[in-house]
Amino acid sequence: MRRRRRQHPYTNVGTVKGCKKIEGEVNSVSLPRPGGAPTASAAKSAPARVDTGAQRTRDTDRKRILEEELAAEEKRLNDLKKEFNNGEPERQGGERNYQTYLDRTEKLKADVARSEANVDSLRRELGTIKN
Repeated sequence: MRRRRRQHPYTNVGTVKGCKKIEGEVNSVSLPRPGGAPTASAAKSAPARVDTGAQRTRDTDRKRILEEELAAEEKRLNDLKKEFNNGEPERQGGERNYQTYLDRTEKLKADVARSEANVDSLRRELGTIKN
C-alpha cells in the first residue's frame, strides 16, 4: 500500500495540482525563545536598590525565621530518631502483620533522612547570611 504525501494547498512555486499561487507578501510573527536574551522591557523593569537599613532589617528577619525553622526541624529530627530506635521501633498494637511494621520502619527511615537533609540545608542557608 502506497502512502500519499499530504500536499499543502498553498505554494509560491511550482505547478502542483490543486495548489494556488500566493501573491504579495506573507506576514510572519517571531515569538521569543524561552531562556533567550532578556527583552528591552525586562531590562527596563530591573529592581531598584534597597536602602541599607531596610536590607539589614530583612536580613535580620530572615535569619530569625531560619533559626526558628532550624530549631523546629532539629526537634522533629530528634523525635523521629527516638521513634526509629536505630531501625527497631516498637511495634504498635495495629501492626499484627509483620509487613505493616516493616513498612512503618521504612517510612520512619525515609523521614529521618529527609529531616537530616532539611537540617543540613537550613544550616547552609544560615551560613550564607551576612552578620
